[in-house]
This record gives sequence, C-alpha cells and structure tokens, in this order.
Amino acid sequence: MDKFSDHLTPSQIDGQVPTFLTDVSDGVVIYGYGSEVDSLIDELKSREIPVVILEEDAATARELYANGESVVKVSLGDDDFDLTPLANARALVANGSDELNAVFALAAREQGFEGPLVTTIENPTRRSPMMLVGASAAFTPSHVLAATIAVRASTKISPLVVGLQPLGEHIEIAEIRVHDASSLAGSTLKRLNLRKETGATIVGRWLNDELHSAPAPDDELKASDILVAAGSPESIRTLSNLAHPISVSGPLVIAGYSIVGQKMAEFLRDAGEEVWVINSERAEGVDFVGDLLDVVVLDRAGIKNARAVILALESDSTAIFVTTVVRNFAPEVPILASADLVENVSRIQKVGADYVLSISQVMVQIMTKHVLGDSVSQQPRIKLVKVRPAKLTGKIL
Repeated sequence: MDKFSDHLTPSQIDGQVPTFLTDVSDGVVIYGYGSEVDSLIDELKSREIPVVILEEDAATARELYANGESVVKVSLGDDDFDLTPLANARALVANGSDELNAVFALAAREQGFEGPLVTTIENPTRRSPMMLVGASAAFTPSHVLAATIAVRASTKISPLVVGLQPLGEHIEIAEIRVHDASSLAGSTLKRLNLRKETGATIVGRWLNDELHSAPAPDDELKASDILVAAGSPESIRTLSNLAHPISVSGPLVIAGYSIVGQKMAEFLRDAGEEVWVINSERAEGVDFVGDLLDVVVLDRAGIKNARAVILALESDSTAIFVTTVVRNFAPEVPILASADLVENVSRIQKVGADYVLSISQVMVQIMTKHVLGDSVSQQPRIKLVKVRPAKLTGKIL
C-alpha cells in the first residue's frame, strides 16, 4: 500500500484488490479470513514468512487490502480462477465453510500441492471426509477452546479430551491473575518459593497496561496483580491453582450458551461435574433464564456458592461487562472466560477474570504446530528465545 491508499474510496480500493493468484513460493496461503486465523497471521509475519489471504467476501477483502494485507478476492465456484500457484506454497490453511474448505483442499491437491493443509471444520463428524479430500489436519476451533477452558475448571478432564491436540508439549507462557483468596496475595516470591513449589517461573508482571520485569524477591504481591509465568503445562496449572484456587465443592456455573458454552457444558457434564447454565434465552440445557447483568438473576443461580463461573458469551464486549458485574457481586468466586479476539484477553482480565483464553490463541498453537512443525506461546505479546549460555555469561538482564 502506498501513502495515497488512505484517500481511496471503497469502490476504488475494490477495483485494486487483486483477483488472481500469483507466485506464492515458500509462503502460507490462508483461505477465509476470521478471528480463528488472526494470531496465526501475526505469528507468520513475525517469522518473516509471506502470507496471502484468499477471501470470498468483497467487503472483507477491501478492508484487508486497505490495511496492507496481501489479499486476493476469490470465488472458488468460478471455474476460471487459477489455483495453479498453490502447488509451490509452503503450507495451506482453509478457514471457510466446510463445503468450500473441501473444494479448496481438493483443488490444491489436484494442482500438485504436497505440503501441510490444515482446515477448520464446523462439525467434528466431518473430520474424516475432510481428510479424504486432502486435508492433513482438521479442527473445530470452538470445541478446542471449550475443552481447553474446561480442563482449567475441572481436574476430572485431564489429560485433554480424546481427539484434541495438547497446546504445548514442553513449555508455555501464561498470564495469571492473583485472586483475593490466594496464598499469593500479600506474600512475596522469596517467601513463597514458587519455582521450587510449582516448577513455574515468574518472568514478568503487568502494571498499568505495561509489561514489566518480574517482581523483586521481596516485593509484596497484591490481589488482582497479573503475573506472567513460564513453565511446563503441569507447573502452570499448579501455579494457577495457587493464584486462583478453585474449590472441589459446588457447581460450575456457565454464563452464556454460545457454541463454546454448549460444548463446555457437555465436556464438564460428561466428566461428572455439576453444571448450571445461565442464559438470556431459553434452550435445552439452560437452567436459569435471565439478564446476566441482573444481580437478582445471578443470586437466583447461586453464583456466590459456585466453585467457579465460566463465561462463554457471544461477544467480547458483553464478556467485559458481565465480568465486571460478576466480580463485584461475587468477589471470591474464580472467573474463567472465553474470548473471540486476542486483544480483549487482557481487558477481560483487568475487570476481574482470573483466566481468559481467545479462540485465536488456541488455533495459533494448533496451526503453527501443523503448518510449521513447532509451537508458540498462547501469549502473543511474549516470545521465548533460546540462546547459548555463553552469550549471557557475566551479563545483567
């Protein structure tokens, strides 16, 4: 994009959006833009791997083009659209409807593409058919997100649900909010000896929307502090339980009955957990109907006696609003939440959630592993770099 692009009208920009695919050698081609692939695009760019987005929707293609993305307006139903360049791509990701993802996968294989081809699927029962048409891996993002949060809420779902990929085999980064009832609140890293007790290492702390270095050994930790920790999945879980302890008694209350909420309730109930669901509309599986911002409804649903409250709402703005109300109404209850956009994770945490995970954070883990053969942290603002000890010897960080 040149400096004059900001002054173009939508129709002028639309005229400039490419409508044919050129050389994509060693690049990753993503069919279908959405929040599921947002973090993946950022991760690929940080590694200086070229990304080309194929988009069916004209308005979305215009917006992506105006933002400087390499985008091509496509129509897979158009027999004249040339997909030959796909053969030279490094990897392909399909994020459209199941039917169009299948067309994309089949066409790519017909053009001679032999590399990794990862697809999202709306219905998990279609995983096998998708593999038959050429996908090397297929995932349902909402179900993976639901399972990941369910694992945090219940020790009965461990290891992860069968058929889902672990998000990190060796090390992960997590942001952990110190809960009022936690033994961490009012104590110090020196007194707690967290590295020995949990296996996790505190590597940073968020203060006033800025990432700072880890607290000094004698600095007192405060309730609502958001700590950044690194460690194995098990050590992070142990630290999380210390930071926002979840009781072993009482129901798990799910607020909202989105697709993620429905699957979360299914996972937890199948594990033998007592689950109550609050939703603004009646539906099968909903126990309490009412406005999630109404404390009378929250009280009727027994929020204060819940083991934890899990937010599975349709929008991040609603999640921020509901988190604020629930935290004020039930200060001691741990709050776990799902999010759509990764940039809203910290916002939901700041208003009171103890643990938040976005769909794009989950999918970048899975897709990076299958597309590039390695994994990244769930926390996109922090990178781990492996260096030889000699470079650091005698240095002060």
